[in-house]
Amino acid sequence: MPDPENSNAELNPVPEVDAPDPAIQEEASPQKGTQAKMEIHPIHGPVLTLREFFTHLAIITIGILIALSLEGLVEWRHHKELVHEARGNILAEVRKNQETVRQTIAELKQRENDFNHIVTVARQLETDPKSFKSGSMTVDWSDHELYSTAWKTASVSGAVTYMSYDELQHYTDAYDSQQDFAFLQRDAYNTIAVLFPLVRTTMRQDVKMAPRERFAEMQQDAYHGLLIAQALENLCQELDKDYAAILNQK
Repeated sequence: MPDPENSNAELNPVPEVDAPDPAIQEEASPQKGTQAKMEIHPIHGPVLTLREFFTHLAIITIGILIALSLEGLVEWRHHKELVHEARGNILAEVRKNQETVRQTIAELKQRENDFNHIVTVARQLETDPKSFKSGSMTVDWSDHELYSTAWKTASVSGAVTYMSYDELQHYTDAYDSQQDFAFLQRDAYNTIAVLFPLVRTTMRQDVKMAPRERFAEMQQDAYHGLLIAQALENLCQELDKDYAAILNQK
């Protein structure tokens, strides 16, 4: 008598499933990192007449034109997004630089007053040191940075090549002027580096006993600093206009 426990196994045998061939599975599934390539195939079959030849040629030509149009549309959209992102970054950078420029203009007016005061005092000490009773001279300078990261990024990425000429002209005028701003600030620092020790030494000593050559040097350096401050103020005013033109352009 057959064993009841093994009867189901004999009546319903489990079919064996062959393991998939790795070579077939690898060939069937696309590899990661690969991109599908567009292929254009002509209609199969022999071309018997001249009309069929031109018909097939027209179909292939139309297919190629459609493919190129779609590719151009995708490229145009990419360029548009690139310009949109670059323009947004530049506008944000320009707004920040405009705030810095306006703050600098207010500070430069005070620096001009300080330099004018030093020129006046130095001229008085050079002419008649005994007439000078007491007073103070201030030598100070604040560093301000105008950023150009967004503009450089747009240039490197190629976004500027898809902008209009008028828009690029506004950008180049502003960012070229920023280089002049940085140059004048360095010149001002060099002047302060020479003027500050003279002023400090003079105020700590008896000015009546100081040589007159020192006062002449102080007067010359302070006047140089005054000219730089005035040039920076004029440049900042022009930069403010350039920034306004960028922010107001359509």
